[in-house]
Amino acid sequence: MNIFITDLAKISKKSIFMKKAAVLLNQRDKRRFDAMTCVNRKLQFLVGRLMIDRFLGEEFSIQKSGKLVSKKGYLSLAHSKNLVVLALSDAPVGVDVEYTLTKRNYRKICQFLHLGDCHDPKDFYKLFTMYEADYKLGATTKKISHMFFLQKDYLICVAGLKEVACQVYEYFPDHC
Repeated sequence: MNIFITDLAKISKKSIFMKKAAVLLNQRDKRRFDAMTCVNRKLQFLVGRLMIDRFLGEEFSIQKSGKLVSKKGYLSLAHSKNLVVLALSDAPVGVDVEYTLTKRNYRKICQFLHLGDCHDPKDFYKLFTMYEADYKLGATTKKISHMFFLQKDYLICVAGLKEVACQVYEYFPDHC
């Protein structure tokens, strides 16, 4: 399994990057991109599409649920604040990333989502990223393997149906 991480903070000229990268979008993605109002969300979207294009080419589709599907393997995409993460695998995979310094009412969220006891933010982010990665994995079994990575102030969780080795790479789009 390969994990690719892009730090949006390293894109120095964001408006120039967005203009150059946006021309590469297909019609469907261009409409979605144009409808977005938040600059950071636009950057996340563009970088995610560039990552998929770089590693999978045009061979992916989006199901009604929003899940990405590829003929070349399984993939999952996540973003939070300045990080975009793409997981590629030959087996089903789910990935989530959360910025861990955001102030949240973690006890209330844990209770609402039935995540169990969250005694502190560390418990919350571990349980929440597992919940999100499991959802993206789409598995209904309790036998899910989880791997966690700390990347600066972010927690990344990768969920799979079997334990596998991960290679983590930093990815920086050519258009920057």
